[in-house]
Amino acid sequence: MSQIAIFRRLAAATLPNLAPLIVLVMVSLVLYSSPQKQSLEALNFDLLSIATATGEVHESLVIVGIDDQSFANLDAQWPWPRGVHAHLLSQIKRQNPRSVVFDLLFSEPSDASEDALLAAAIEGDIPVVMASERAVQQTAYAEVITDVLPIKPFLASGVLAGDVGIRNDLDQVVRRLPDRPNSLWRQALKTAPSPDAVSTDVSSSVHYIQFAGARGTVPTISYYQALFADEFLPEDYFRDKIVLVGFTMLTSPTAKTKGDNHATPFTLVSGAYTPGVEIHANAINTHLQSNIITRIDASWETVGSAIIFFLASAIFVRFGVVRGGGLLLVLAATLMVLSYWVFALQNIFAPVIVQVSVILGGYFLFTIVRYLREQKQSREIREAFAHYVPANVVEQLVEDPSQIKLGGDRKKITVMFTDLAGFTSLSEKTGAEELSSILNDHLNRMTKIILKNGGTVDKFIGDAIMAFWGAPIVDPDQADKAIKCAVEMQQEMQNFRVEYEKMGKPALFMRVGLNTCEAIVGNMGGEDRFDYTAIGDGVNLAARLEGTNKAYGTDILISQNTRDDTTGEDSFCLLDQIRVKGKTQPIKIYSVSSQPDAALLCENFMSNYSAQRWQDALTQLNTIAEIPELMNYAATMKARIAGLSATADDTWDGVTDLEKL
Repeated sequence: MSQIAIFRRLAAATLPNLAPLIVLVMVSLVLYSSPQKQSLEALNFDLLSIATATGEVHESLVIVGIDDQSFANLDAQWPWPRGVHAHLLSQIKRQNPRSVVFDLLFSEPSDASEDALLAAAIEGDIPVVMASERAVQQTAYAEVITDVLPIKPFLASGVLAGDVGIRNDLDQVVRRLPDRPNSLWRQALKTAPSPDAVSTDVSSSVHYIQFAGARGTVPTISYYQALFADEFLPEDYFRDKIVLVGFTMLTSPTAKTKGDNHATPFTLVSGAYTPGVEIHANAINTHLQSNIITRIDASWETVGSAIIFFLASAIFVRFGVVRGGGLLLVLAATLMVLSYWVFALQNIFAPVIVQVSVILGGYFLFTIVRYLREQKQSREIREAFAHYVPANVVEQLVEDPSQIKLGGDRKKITVMFTDLAGFTSLSEKTGAEELSSILNDHLNRMTKIILKNGGTVDKFIGDAIMAFWGAPIVDPDQADKAIKCAVEMQQEMQNFRVEYEKMGKPALFMRVGLNTCEAIVGNMGGEDRFDYTAIGDGVNLAARLEGTNKAYGTDILISQNTRDDTTGEDSFCLLDQIRVKGKTQPIKIYSVSSQPDAALLCENFMSNYSAQRWQDALTQLNTIAEIPELMNYAATMKARIAGLSATADDTWDGVTDLEKL
């Protein structure tokens, strides 16, 4: 085989799998560099947060919420006098909390007496944190950043400023820890150190808040309850607590905005927004519970993605749609379980949803490619076999193309050759158009019978037909079907002759040879043009038997191999033993007859014939001559006996050399 041919075969086997792989790589690269990757990873984080949430909040955390009930009980509009906040702070401090954190901005002076009351309440050993924020102003020349801090009297009283800025992701969901050095949650932890807390020196780009749950998970009491703690709360309710004060309303106090509420991972399932003060509480809780979520190292993520892609690609190429799909589902499930495990037990966020999406998308892509390829293969099989293989056989090949082995395969088949007697002389006397019409009519009738009986039409050789049974689909009844087909073909030839004789056209007779053998069956020919055919000594013998009909005056000749392979009830008549050139083993040849006693008559004749009992043999032939199908055979054998009776001696073995006929 030439190097070009080898390359073509390798390319044909490889490219169908490489094409979808290349597309898959391109899709993966695009996905990894697109905003959709961040969206998918955000969804991955949300699902893990929801699945692993325990609802447990550190016992030191409590929120004092400025809510609708507080407004109703205080019967005052916002902003409330700062003396009210001063009274609240005093009530809380009386119970010795760790710290008090106001998620409220006091950046502008109010009534001096009110400010003085709150400044006085701030003083003392219990730390107080108040909100600050960063204002960004864009000018024509620069970006001006200003920290908006609590007013100076409060700072002078010992207030720590905590930045309340919350960083939303692109989808406006809060997941990451606020990243500024003076973030509110950091200031709260500095003022109220706890043996449970870990270092606050973390980068928000790779660390996330582990939310305890949806809105309302952190213990919350109403502002007015804390304001009148003596009436509504136990006397030690705030002891050793980090108390956060902020809005928990769904709208702002002025009813012009949605208020200080933000989407969190739990908004995905609950639809509720979480107050900013509760987000700060969750950030503090994450540290107090030692549950900081850390993103997996980028290098490990890259290596893991490469391994996952390699495994998925191997499954795509190696396995079929059903089995491959099952393995890919197992792979995807394994990735999700591992991601859940490291998130829940190791506090590591290892996103896999992008990889799973690539796997599922790749499976969908490969399924489409394989479907289209199989459809193309089905069309090619139908186009290649539909004209010479029965429809049911074609469908079997379409369902299981592996039954076709390109280049040939050894199969047991029953081969048929047919030929029209005297067609050559007829062609010399008949015009081309009429001859073509006769031939096409004959071939059309015979082909239909072959296909009806499950045969494969190999080729037409002028007026001859080559067909076989047992390929491309294995057929255990091939011999029976071939013999039945031969008989039906001869019956149709009788109808053919009657019709043509009525039209004044010459009568035509057909000879059939059958042999069952091992042969090489497959697509034979060159790289650009080939035919599905069979080759081998047994195929040649079937062709020789077709021609041998002339020597015996028969219409059908069947080899011993075909006779032995049949299970039918046909009456097989043993006609002779022949020896093919180049072979030493004789072959018995048979024909079929509709007469029930024909087989026994022929067997008795051959017994006398082989034993050179010529007179008894002639007596048998006289009876055989009365059978229409064997009349010419009987005449032929009588003439042969006339010659053998004078020349045969004791060395004659009763076998006829085919080359001498």
